[in-house]
Amino acid sequence: MAAPGLDGYKTYLYCCVPRVKNSLGNVSSIPVPWANDEERHTHEFENYAIKLLQATHNQTKAGELLDVSYEKINRVMSNSVERGLARRELSSEKIISINIDEKSYKKGHNYITVISQQTRNRVLEVGKERTLEATESLLNTTFTEEQLSSLKAVCVDMWDPFISAIKKSVHKLKLFTINFTSSSILIKG
Repeated sequence: MAAPGLDGYKTYLYCCVPRVKNSLGNVSSIPVPWANDEERHTHEFENYAIKLLQATHNQTKAGELLDVSYEKINRVMSNSVERGLARRELSSEKIISINIDEKSYKKGHNYITVISQQTRNRVLEVGKERTLEATESLLNTTFTEEQLSSLKAVCVDMWDPFISAIKKSVHKLKLFTINFTSSSILIKG
């Protein structure tokens, strides 16, 4: 795999990785410190690709700039997200407020549900649909029962399934905010 060098030229890394045989007779290559076993690019290339994705917000353009396919850049991004999700320990955190909103994608009325935490500027979880069942499932799989009962505030838009899911899943809610346009309605629960 070609990677952009610091001087703007492509760099090719070629080496013979030693192979070993284990006690069962299986042969495997020794892991190398500069790359992942399943990929044909280095960690340095992946870090550069992620920075480029963050700067461009466009997989197609990032792939063109790196001279790799859309599939390759998408796999780099997906692997990065998976590593980040694996590192987080959400179940042990004390979460007191969340935001629930939808985001459209592609053309037409295709939506995903996004649960975020504005105080820490991060997305906690994303669901495939914005239905009542999908939102309830998302809340119940993302948070423990203890976390749901300790929530003090939820900010959500005026989508009925979101409001209903919160009323069903979140217990002892102190503050419930419904956002629409630039103002909010506060419902004390």
